[in-house]
Amino acid sequence: PATRAATYAWTIAKDVDKTSVDVTPGGDAVFNYTVSAIPGAVTYSGWQVSGVITVTNPNPFPVTASSITDNLTGGGTCIVTDGTNVVVGAGATVDRNYTCTAATAATSENTATVTWDRFAATDGTASVTEPVTYTTTSSTNQTVHVVDDQTDPANPVDLGTAEWNPDGIPVEFPYSLTK
Repeated sequence: PATRAATYAWTIAKDVDKTSVDVTPGGDAVFNYTVSAIPGAVTYSGWQVSGVITVTNPNPFPVTASSITDNLTGGGTCIVTDGTNVVVGAGATVDRNYTCTAATAATSENTATVTWDRFAATDGTASVTEPVTYTTTSSTNQTVHVVDDQTDPANPVDLGTAEWNPDGIPVEFPYSLTK
């Protein structure tokens, strides 16, 4: 599988219907606020590709694979567990686990390569390339809880939750305070 983590960005905006009002001594004024949670960009990190490389030896004799490697287009670091000097029996298969870590989404293909002594069997190298499609397995701030603690820090107003959306549509929280 190819996995990644997502972090969702937000900005907060706040509007009020009036910034001042004249009241008689002991009187009250009502201020109507709207706090907007505005979805921003989503950034991805923790790009990882992992799986199993299966090597099959169709020959009637054992062949030693000098190396089993894995590479990502666009860069990354790949590790194949026990991928050197692998003896593959006659007509047998051998599985090796691999894990690759990439720095960006530039990775679009994953290539597994097996190399062996070309005099022991025909050819000397075989490669298989597969496309990489990432799945988001963890997220941060996809849903946020919004509290206004700026108008009256001693009495914060709990406004609710906002769910990130790809269209950037603000989630609005209107409320009133009597002062």
